[in-house]
Amino acid sequence: MENQTEPQYLTSLQWGLIMALCWKDTEFKDEFEKHPRVAIEKFKDKFPPGAFPEDMTQVRVLRIPPNPGDIPNIQAIASGDEPAIALPYTCLC
Repeated sequence: MENQTEPQYLTSLQWGLIMALCWKDTEFKDEFEKHPRVAIEKFKDKFPPGAFPEDMTQVRVLRIPPNPGDIPNIQAIASGDEPAIALPYTCLC
């Protein structure tokens, strides 16, 4: 039998970081919707250190919710310097 590992799923904090960066950076959003693992690796410097594991085995996103508008502290939230409550809103239908 092959040695298989359990899939790793994103946490609410990781989804919040991803959504904040998608709202702020359309290049990341476009790449993330096409190739999520590649986008996270490519834009790793935009996230707090250690925010994502090296091995992203299970990442699927079909839709990022629209930008909620002007959030004065979105840069601080996206960088992880300020806490935020994020309710994941994705569709894996």
